Amino acid sequence: MRSKKALKNIIVSVIMQLVAVIYGFIVPRIIIKQYGSEINGLMASITQFLGYITLLEAGFGPVVKAALYKPLANKNYQQIANVVMVSERFFRKIAAIFLVYILVLTVVYPLCINTSYDFIFTASMILIIAASTFAEYFFGLTYQLLLHAAQATYVAAGLQAAIYVIGVIVTVILAKFGVDVRILKASICILYLIKPIILNMYARKKFRIKEQKVDKKFVLKNKWDGLAQHIAAVINEKTDTVVLTVFAGLKSVSIYSVYYLVSRSLNLLINSIMNGVSATFGDIIAKKELDLLEKRFNAYETVYLTLVTVLYSAAMCLIIPFISTYTAGIHDADYIQPVFALIFITSGLVYALRLPYITIVTAAGKFKETKKGAILEAALNIIVSVLCVIKLGLVGVAIGTFVAQAVRTTELICFTNKNIIGRNIRNTVMKILVMGVAIIISAILPKIVPYYGNGYLDLMIYALKIMVPMGLVIVLVNMVLHKKDFADMMRTIRKKK
Repeated sequence: MRSKKALKNIIVSVIMQLVAVIYGFIVPRIIIKQYGSEINGLMASITQFLGYITLLEAGFGPVVKAALYKPLANKNYQQIANVVMVSERFFRKIAAIFLVYILVLTVVYPLCINTSYDFIFTASMILIIAASTFAEYFFGLTYQLLLHAAQATYVAAGLQAAIYVIGVIVTVILAKFGVDVRILKASICILYLIKPIILNMYARKKFRIKEQKVDKKFVLKNKWDGLAQHIAAVINEKTDTVVLTVFAGLKSVSIYSVYYLVSRSLNLLINSIMNGVSATFGDIIAKKELDLLEKRFNAYETVYLTLVTVLYSAAMCLIIPFISTYTAGIHDADYIQPVFALIFITSGLVYALRLPYITIVTAAGKFKETKKGAILEAALNIIVSVLCVIKLGLVGVAIGTFVAQAVRTTELICFTNKNIIGRNIRNTVMKILVMGVAIIISAILPKIVPYYGNGYLDLMIYALKIMVPMGLVIVLVNMVLHKKDFADMMRTIRKKK
């Protein structure tokens, strides 16, 4: 049953993320083409500044999921209700604080940035973008966490996919008629207000939340130990854009946001797979089936790293040809940045590499034991990015992120292997070395087989010509080196129970 649920979650999540990738590429392209790079940079910058409110979440989300695994495994609806109510009260407090933060940002942000847009325009854009984030915290985040922990990720994923599809249609139509960009953005935000309300209603009914008498004295363990993990995640996601806003200007933010589309799209696809199986690992750990955990993780790690290698090898080869095609006809900023692209994609790979290990750390509730590494990562990212951006610009922030993520990923791999799974790290190192060789070849390949095409069709042909043979080689090499892991994964997928 576990494997069937995980497979269902993976399939729906992958579909959703594919739709998200399409949405993520179409909408910014329309914004840049119709309204200009500066407005795209402004929207990206505001989104990142609003994202800092998640620091107040204090890593609470992973702690909630970890606390739900055991009662869900035991079908203890009383305990589920206790966790949900504590979580809901916490996130409503965050929503109230968020309102204050929005008001402050609305006044301060327009006065501090260098832009051709007036105060009223910028302030109204902040209020519009903030609306969907507020709704998420006030209505839906707790129930999204509950569905995730219950191995029902497909519910939220399916709903999100529908919202993305409608969002693309709305954007295309409104942009075609040349409406004010604020009206366009507000229309999309209205769609995002619907999702948390539906998740709230569905989860409360499914898990009988209203039927239970909540224990008002119930307290979640490890609440504050999750803070370090959360700060690191938020800083890694937001720091680059904020540093560029302050030191380099909105056009640099726009350039960064276009490259970020590629990295984000890859991570969305990868995270959809992680979301599909993380609750399964949480269930195994909750039931203390440690031998099964090692066996399943060995197989999953191998297949996951193989997939990541294929995806990021493709990204390394295709990033500059794609950016050239995507920004064709846009001349108000220089989007072709080869050195930045190389470091940026490598940094994304290092981040993707950590996901299986952070998933196990979260499922096991090992927040306290790994918080020092998270704090170090956050500090390194800020310090190195600020020091480097002044002289190196985009490349400087990419270096800062890479250094911080490399340190943190190494720490997570070592901790997970030694303290949770209890195995030798040698196998993981060998898998990473194979990945490294493939990525180096991918970085060199465009020099050997350069791209001379024009348009998306030529880009697709070029991608197939290079990546199909390389992808097959990567998969075959890993299947030969890790035959047992692939066999175990196939047996797990075929199991009905």
